[in-house]
Amino acid sequence: MMIDADGLTLTLTLGPLDPIPAMRDPEFVLACHRTHNDWIAEAQRAVGELGLDAVFIRSAPYHEDVPFSRRLYDPFWVACAELGVPVGLHPATHTDVHNAARKFGLIRQSADMAVTNKVADEVTGGTAMSIAIGAPVDAIVSLGRLILGGVCERFPGLKLVVLESGGGWAASILDRMDDEIEANPREAAWLAMRPSEHFCRQCWISFEPDDPILPRVADLIGEDRILWASDCPHSDAVYPGTVEALETSIAPLCEDVKAAVRGGNAVEAHGLQVSERSR
Repeated sequence: MMIDADGLTLTLTLGPLDPIPAMRDPEFVLACHRTHNDWIAEAQRAVGELGLDAVFIRSAPYHEDVPFSRRLYDPFWVACAELGVPVGLHPATHTDVHNAARKFGLIRQSADMAVTNKVADEVTGGTAMSIAIGAPVDAIVSLGRLILGGVCERFPGLKLVVLESGGGWAASILDRMDDEIEANPREAAWLAMRPSEHFCRQCWISFEPDDPILPRVADLIGEDRILWASDCPHSDAVYPGTVEALETSIAPLCEDVKAAVRGGNAVEAHGLQVSERSR
């Protein structure tokens, strides 16, 4: 079986609910995933031999019965923590898994991704609804599982980065997590810290460079917890003019925080080695 680079990337959206009949053949899907894994290399080889500095997974788990708080994922979290690389939670709003786009009918279900991504109406939604609504929902649910479910507690060296799902919601969600754990202490039995403290210890969240919420929540979620990305070359990317947009967005912040948002936080999150000359 020959698959080009784009095809390999698309195998990440071959889930058990994919409308293509062949995708419901476990052996076929397994062969696709094995081919994909051979191409991108597994985590230890990717970091140790290829020099990559991050791992990414979809922000919705493969199946609703195996959320990221299940201990069957523990070997993966251990490996990433020991390697010192962050795990990025990146959305994919295809309808092949039990993600928000599928659960809430935010996007048309079709075997043709050109249909799910390009065809829209006021009832079934489309790309705008699935990304604006579905991506943050998936990120919130999985971040909640990882923090409230004790993954961050069990693996304090694990680094998590929420990608392409907005960021303004983080302050409110973390505050509600803290409040609810206090109100429901039985669910704090496996946590030694408040959820917001776990977040500030080992999580980061990425904003778009022109997001007006960025400077307003920096002190609430931690000024050192903020990253940014242009999302180029997607249609909703802030490009060209990325740098100008970022500078306008972070203008209200002090110079030290601006420097952290521009790149210092990313250096910390990815454990990069930066020479004094490049600072």
